[in-house]
Amino acid sequence: MIMLRVFIMKQVSFLTNYVKIIIILAGMSLYTAVPEENMELIQLSEVQHMINKLTDEDLYIHLELTTGAYAAHHDSSKHPAANFITNAKIRFSHGSISGNGPYRVGLKMEQGWVYAEGLTHFEKNETERLIMAGHDSQGKLVVALQLSREPF
Repeated sequence: MIMLRVFIMKQVSFLTNYVKIIIILAGMSLYTAVPEENMELIQLSEVQHMINKLTDEDLYIHLELTTGAYAAHHDSSKHPAANFITNAKIRFSHGSISGNGPYRVGLKMEQGWVYAEGLTHFEKNETERLIMAGHDSQGKLVVALQLSREPF
């Protein structure tokens, strides 16, 4: 017997206006992130302006990367990888976005760097937080980077 459970939840801590849909089928998960209309392709000058605005401030970070936790179930040649950190406090003295798309962001801290690559979208209507995500050619979430003065 195959069990199918579907969970739909609004998650404010990760890409505020994303709806997470998790489907668990026979013990395997498929994760899809569906962006709402205020996410749009990254515009370098707007993102760099926001990075500059957040420089030298105490911030909370959310950084997430996934190649798909169950990628190897569908293709044994794929190596699944993931990371997740949320509400860690950081302060950076220099930050920049670069690339031709997908983009990368580097944040220079006193004791090291935060680096995210593969970013494609940002939440344009955010004025106090920087919300960015990277999606693959199938629209699946690959990477997310968020910075905020308040916890997520």
